Amino acid sequence: MACLEAPQFPRVPDDLRRADGRSVYQPHGGTLYALTAQLDLEEQLVATAAAPGAPRLPAEASARFLGADAEQLRADLCEPAHCDALRATVGCGLTRAQAAAAYHALTDPCRVSVILAPAGSGKTTTAGQIAAAFRAHGHVVFGTATSQNATTVLQAAIGGQAANLAKFLGHSPDGERGKFSLSHELPAGSVVIVDEASLTSLPDLKDVTGHAAARGWKVILIGDSEQLAAVERGGGLRLLAARLGYAELPHALRFAEPWEQEASIRLRAGDVTVLEDYDDHGRITGAPLEEALEQARRGYVAAVLDGLDPLLMAACRDTCREVGRRIREDLIHHGLVEQGAEVALRDGQVASRGDLIICRQNSKAEAGEPGRPLTNGDVMQVLDVAPAR
Repeated sequence: MACLEAPQFPRVPDDLRRADGRSVYQPHGGTLYALTAQLDLEEQLVATAAAPGAPRLPAEASARFLGADAEQLRADLCEPAHCDALRATVGCGLTRAQAAAAYHALTDPCRVSVILAPAGSGKTTTAGQIAAAFRAHGHVVFGTATSQNATTVLQAAIGGQAANLAKFLGHSPDGERGKFSLSHELPAGSVVIVDEASLTSLPDLKDVTGHAAARGWKVILIGDSEQLAAVERGGGLRLLAARLGYAELPHALRFAEPWEQEASIRLRAGDVTVLEDYDDHGRITGAPLEEALEQARRGYVAAVLDGLDPLLMAACRDTCREVGRRIREDLIHHGLVEQGAEVALRDGQVASRGDLIICRQNSKAEAGEPGRPLTNGDVMQVLDVAPAR
């Protein structure tokens, strides 16, 4: 066990010390400790990730593929993160910020390269260009992520092979690691793109980088260190970004309103004053539960009738079931859901032709695509209800 607390400086006078000798300015229970094994794992990870010799592309070839100038791309990597000039696009359609990040990943000699990307900044689009560039120069590209949903999105972006991290590393349900690893199938010179990398545990990151070092791969980590961390031992993305350096996608491009693009980045950074902007634009409302349910129902149905694909979130399953029931009645009234044969769901819910259902568990059943299993979070539509036998 190692203490992570640095000695206090300057020394506190004796009359400001407790009976145990600690300063009165140090909070009780505030000392941080770490297992030596954990610190050793982190140092091994950093050393492996920082080692040179990974597959990379020549600077000029990378810039040419991106439709940009190599010197300009290198200069863009040094620009302040939120420079508006980086919003301009280059030949391949990426913004200058995205192209610079792609250039960093394509030309970096380190075994691992890091791209930090807030939500809505175009990370999957950037990953697709990185994959296309490496593939055009003869490299096999493989995508992986901790969750199956993220893996599915990544696979579509890179247009190639992908598997969730547990499958890629061969984790078995009983906790055994590496037994049926897909990683053995990748040849030397391959490129592995890890999406949503903040969710990747330190042991898994160590395994991926270890395989990369042993087999001559390149690993590209893409994620947001300010979003959710791994369920297991986390912090690996933040650690590698701090020790190796990183490229950044600084602009939240997903939003149509310029004020909301900036507000999203400020909210991500923990700037609570940005809530005033959301309030000024009518994005924060409150109501008693019954009134809130009705507002949610009307807003959702109106969006569907306008041809949009709305997302409605509720704080608990009981509320979710109730608002779902009300919405379904409206959709039946408007003819978007058929009032006919029904299939029973959990908790007394039913569905008929036209209804949308969110999957709550993983399954081995195919999800409409050959070889892709149904996963938690997939949205399915009821196309028909078979007659009862």
